Amino acid sequence: MHNSDDHTHDLEDLVATQPAQGVGTALPKAGSKAVPNGAHRSVEQFDMFPRWWTLAMKNAGVGSFKIALLLLHLNWKSGGRPVIVSAAAAKASGVGPRQKVSAVLELERLGIIRVERRPKKSSLITILLSPPVVPKRT
Repeated sequence: MHNSDDHTHDLEDLVATQPAQGVGTALPKAGSKAVPNGAHRSVEQFDMFPRWWTLAMKNAGVGSFKIALLLLHLNWKSGGRPVIVSAAAAKASGVGPRQKVSAVLELERLGIIRVERRPKKSSLITILLSPPVVPKRT
């Protein structure tokens, strides 16, 4: 780095050169064209949780939050099309079968999702990213 009188920084000094413990491989330096072996994009992925969901779910259970996060990810993977929450996906998110059912019912009651129940098939879940419009009283 530079002396304390000089407040300019060299960008090379700010580039990560060591991987964070348990996170993966460091990103390449600026101008580098190759991604180092072992670098995973999954470390950079994140889910954005709609603020209105947080407000609507202020009294929701932990299972509902876990299913909501799973649904956001599935929504992204499906390109916004309706999704099916498999028992395996719920289990991988730390939610059992009964908790999954109650979480889906709670999210539907809160207006966060719409559920299309189909005879002899899994329910299709549509994720509602925008808050429901409440008509003004006249």
